Amino acid sequence: MAVKKVLLNTGLYRKVEEEFFDLFDLKTSGAEAVLLAAYGSHRSFYLVDEDRVAIPPREEDLVVCPPVPLRELSPRDVVKSPMPTAWPTHDWELLRRLLTGEKYVLLRDVRDVRSLLERVKSAGIEPTDVLVAPVLSDFRPDWEPGFLVYLAGLALRSRGYLVAGEGPGPLRFFGPDLCAFRTSQFCEGAFLLELLLGKKLKKGYSEESACVIEVEAQRRILDSKHGVAQALKYVNWSEGRLGKAFVAGAFLEAYQIEEAVRRGCGVISLSPDGDIVFIDARDLSIQELQHEFLQYVSDVISQLELRAERCPFLPRREEVS
Repeated sequence: MAVKKVLLNTGLYRKVEEEFFDLFDLKTSGAEAVLLAAYGSHRSFYLVDEDRVAIPPREEDLVVCPPVPLRELSPRDVVKSPMPTAWPTHDWELLRRLLTGEKYVLLRDVRDVRSLLERVKSAGIEPTDVLVAPVLSDFRPDWEPGFLVYLAGLALRSRGYLVAGEGPGPLRFFGPDLCAFRTSQFCEGAFLLELLLGKKLKKGYSEESACVIEVEAQRRILDSKHGVAQALKYVNWSEGRLGKAFVAGAFLEAYQIEEAVRRGCGVISLSPDGDIVFIDARDLSIQELQHEFLQYVSDVISQLELRAERCPFLPRREEVS
């Protein structure tokens, strides 16, 4: 099952023009491309010029004070494995360019960045309109990639959750791959990175929910220390504040899904046609404790929105597409 098909089925990505079929894989908005890079492929980068590529921001870069909008590497270093640590840059204007307009997405590994840059320029395309997000072209049962973290986040965002990834931050708990929160004061979902980049959630009532998500390879979904067991452990540790546990996997057998559901765990997976499958989890929360905890989450959301509003460098929301 091709990654391209899965992304097209979300409705957030589009096919490229025929003349660019051999150069790029997909197109999407600048805002969505940054999320794919941050949550779905940690080896992602944007073309800039002959001397540098831009590493898009992660949650941990923007929650610090002062925030780090971007990091940079040389074209030579970005293809190394493991990728060297990128140095921070406070080029807010470059971040603005990455967040706005349409972006071409290349889902393949690139070994010669300068050659790609020359082809992009020859095609009349701005280098900063090109994201290289080297995810695998097909799913495998033993695959446990960041790309599934992104897909799980999409499923939860579409259901009104605020989704927070791994790393330090005000909404990180216990260590699961993702945490997700739906409070009674907001009626719109988002990734935490979107808030840090200036998004304001719509006010309105939603049914409260707080959950953890573990991304696992197929063979470990029912393992005694991973998958379902690990996700439920995180919920138990919260002592009623977090209510739902999910596992996410690319190729899950029917018996694995049935066993996860029997144990109260939700499932995020993929259909044979490449659609995201979402099976909700049993709510194990203690309502009073979860409500109190989600009041804290609402306060954090308001504080992050105010912080972003006061940041003079971030693009206005009407500029971001």
